[in-house]
Amino acid sequence: DNFLRTGAFTLDQPITHLLLAQQISWTEGDQIIGGVGANVSVFQNSATPAISLFSGSIVANNGGLALGSYGVITAVFNGASSSLKINNGTATTGNAGASNPGGITLCADNSSAASANMQIKELISFSSALSSSNINRVIRYLSQVGQLGL
Repeated sequence: DNFLRTGAFTLDQPITHLLLAQQISWTEGDQIIGGVGANVSVFQNSATPAISLFSGSIVANNGGLALGSYGVITAVFNGASSSLKINNGTATTGNAGASNPGGITLCADNSSAASANMQIKELISFSSALSSSNINRVIRYLSQVGQLGL
């Protein structure tokens, strides 16, 4: 039930989050990255170990991060061009909606519930939708930090 939250800055779409982390356990609906005062999230959804995006609609279900394995989760919230990518895998895409998170909550939802059981090494967030080449540069950096060999 531990989480980290800040609403000390405005965070509106488009947003790119890159998170070096591992899922320790998986529970339907638990939040990995949430908003502050708005239900905008990267969350555990559907079936173990799947992760999805929500910003008004649930999209981009991706099962690429096995439980107990570190990896890089790349979440782009950009309306109809939203995407979710694990490591260097193929991104799953869809229209996540247009809601804005208003800040960041790590490992809980905007009401401090739905706590994901995660180990987080590093989160890098951008207030833009990064290009594929810039996403890949940040993934390479996070791979070095986490010794993932990507």
